[in-house]
Amino acid sequence: MDAIARMLQSAPEQALEKMLAAYTGLVYHAAAAVLGRDAREEIEECASDAFFSVYARRGELDFDKGSVKAYLCASARNMAVDRLKKRRRAEAVALDERMPAPEQTDNMALARMESDALIQSVRALGEPDSTILICRYYFGMRTKEIARMTGMKENTIDQRLRRALIKLKNSDQGGYHHAE
Repeated sequence: MDAIARMLQSAPEQALEKMLAAYTGLVYHAAAAVLGRDAREEIEECASDAFFSVYARRGELDFDKGSVKAYLCASARNMAVDRLKKRRRAEAVALDERMPAPEQTDNMALARMESDALIQSVRALGEPDSTILICRYYFGMRTKEIARMTGMKENTIDQRLRRALIKLKNSDQGGYHHAE
């Protein structure tokens, strides 16, 4: 049994002062090795808790089996491991909360596939029909604006839009049918 261990039994407050003076850096390092150097506040809390734990449990600890230094380092390391586990669980819960439910994921995938298929069908219409459809339904442009942009007449835009929609509907039903 070392001197600080004996002092913990007879003069605990003085022993605490000696422990702090002798082992603060070591205990801090033991916690930092687990938590990482950037977790300064957590490291300090683990170090403080380790000193308090050894001080509070001085009557239960067997200093013939381990030194004060060993108990302090083990306490700091164990507390740091517990904090790290809590931090990772909290991060996992936060990640789970951001993740959509499996049903939502399936619905999102189906919607994405339908959207991709629609885009392919619109592109298959060729120019200027695909441009007219995109301008009208994606950008919400009016016939007059589309006509000005493409250099076509308004009634031509309306006619091409109507025919393009019929082609899209027919392609969705299994093939192109000439719409005239």
